Amino acid sequence: MSGNKSKRGNMQRPPKPEGPSERVSQLLMQQGMQLSALAWTGYQQEGRGFVLVIFDGDEISAEYHRRGGPFWTETDIIEILAGIEDLVSEYDPTREIVLASITNGRRGEFLQTEDLPLPPPLAYAKVTLES
Repeated sequence: MSGNKSKRGNMQRPPKPEGPSERVSQLLMQQGMQLSALAWTGYQQEGRGFVLVIFDGDEISAEYHRRGGPFWTETDIIEILAGIEDLVSEYDPTREIVLASITNGRRGEFLQTEDLPLPPPLAYAKVTLES
């Protein structure tokens, strides 16, 4: 992923070269439009939050979680995503998304980025028109 407007935070050790950072970058390149649209839909329906991407082996799922929702009270998740609250408070939902990833239930990584194919409102409009 290129672009110097991303903020990254690691919850544990920095990822290995073949680790989640590469997977997240690849996912943003391949599915950035859908992730951006998901972020906008979530923001419109629930307010500030983040897109959680779960890598479980070859399976990948994505879901939106609002700030302060029930997901944020699970102790193991809080430890994985420690520090994400600042990004969720700061991001501009009309230009950026906050994306968090969990790989095989362990490693957490998060980023605030506007390195997207389209800003969230436009991505939502395009995805909605195409479906």
